[in-house]
Amino acid sequence: MKRVFSDCGSATVTSVALSLLLIAGTAGSLIGIQTVVAARRTQVAADLGALAGAGVLESGDPCVTAAAVIVANGAQLATCVVTTDAIRIKTSLPNPISRWIPLPRIVSEARAGN
Repeated sequence: MKRVFSDCGSATVTSVALSLLLIAGTAGSLIGIQTVVAARRTQVAADLGALAGAGVLESGDPCVTAAAVIVANGAQLATCVVTTDAIRIKTSLPNPISRWIPLPRIVSEARAGN
């Protein structure tokens, strides 16, 4: 008696496997892009906040000015250290993936002044 093996359905299994692989790759890429965008947002907010704070080092409260600029750019002020001629800022933002996976906050630093 001769055994006959059929290939019926093998293309369906391969198509489903490749589709799931494509979906997983797309989801992973989108998560990575969200994290990079959040990191860039915190860095831009830190840079702009430090520049704004350095602009009022002699005439006002640099931390209040920096905090206003940082919040306007969608981040949060973590720390503000003022010396006689410079300001050092740390900003933070929750990681977008931390809705599903507990991850630390994204933190960026900037310094402006002499």
